[in-house]
Amino acid sequence: MNKKIEHIIIEYDENQNEKKRVFNYSKSQKIRLEEQLKYVRLCTTAYDRYNEIYNILVEDEDEKLLRMLDGVVNDAFNYVKVCVDYQNFLSKNLPQAEGKNFKKEFDSLETSRKYLHNGLISSANGFNRNLFKKYGIRKKTNNGTEKTEKDFDGIPVGGIVSLTEDKIGDYNMEPFRKYLGDWAGYLILGMYKKNHQIKK
Repeated sequence: MNKKIEHIIIEYDENQNEKKRVFNYSKSQKIRLEEQLKYVRLCTTAYDRYNEIYNILVEDEDEKLLRMLDGVVNDAFNYVKVCVDYQNFLSKNLPQAEGKNFKKEFDSLETSRKYLHNGLISSANGFNRNLFKKYGIRKKTNNGTEKTEKDFDGIPVGGIVSLTEDKIGDYNMEPFRKYLGDWAGYLILGMYKKNHQIKK
């Protein structure tokens, strides 16, 4: 029997009157919902980091770094696109994965994916190196949190890449390679969602 879980959210209107919203869902629905929320948070974080750095560069009129940032976004988009093509190809063709045509197209997509992944690593690394050289890395406060924007003291750890410090590591080594690919997906989806909301 799939026992329902009750989740209550209390909201307040403009007159501070309490409104209670009750949601009922199963344990498996709760797990799926938590995974979706985590993914949405990662997309939002990636977009917010991009936006923060973009605004710093626009305010500073830094044309060189703005061009480099545009290059990183283009590389992220191209990498995400080839990954989607790669997954679509596998889902359509894997059940009958045989013959020269399958191998030729698979090898071509795999080569493109690796090439674009390496290009993304290179452009993100180059952009961050120049970014940190000019603006420095944001220092932590005594309680371990980053300083606020009004106390601006450099760029957040990871630069354009909105990952936690333990996942950043060496830009050319694992686990950074894997996480950078994931980050590209979060950034592109986050940008798409924000642009889609604006157009509505």
